[in-house]
Amino acid sequence: MTAIRTTVAGLPDLVGVDLGATSFEVIAQAQVDDFAALSGDAQWIHVDPGRAAAIGGTIVHGLLLLSLVGGAWGRLVDVTDAGRALNYGLDRVRFLAPVPVGSEVRIAATVADVTPRPDGMRVSLNLRFETRSRTQPVAVATSIVLFPY
Repeated sequence: MTAIRTTVAGLPDLVGVDLGATSFEVIAQAQVDDFAALSGDAQWIHVDPGRAAAIGGTIVHGLLLLSLVGGAWGRLVDVTDAGRALNYGLDRVRFLAPVPVGSEVRIAATVADVTPRPDGMRVSLNLRFETRSRTQPVAVATSIVLFPY
């Protein structure tokens, strides 16, 4: 997948454009364990494969899925003249299905809104978190980034 290239001034032209999806990436138990250690969320459904076997195995933290958003932006859209991009927030986050550890996950995006502001251009992407094993998204969210002038 090649990122769509544009400029800050060209961002409004992308409203409604499907940016495609990142490549599928496996989320391994080691990543989940590292995230549990960093976040303090070491609930057994994430980090104890033996105990979680009774429910089909360990599952990925929802917040770990969301942490993939930052890297996805640059792989989906390349704003060539932006000196920086600032995470403005997330809206409408919904976790729709558990993601078993070992799943292949990708993020697909559509440009939902571009709003000029005095301090820059605010861009909202509607995100779909997808796995190879499901036809429906496992999570959805709107990611908002500010590209300062």
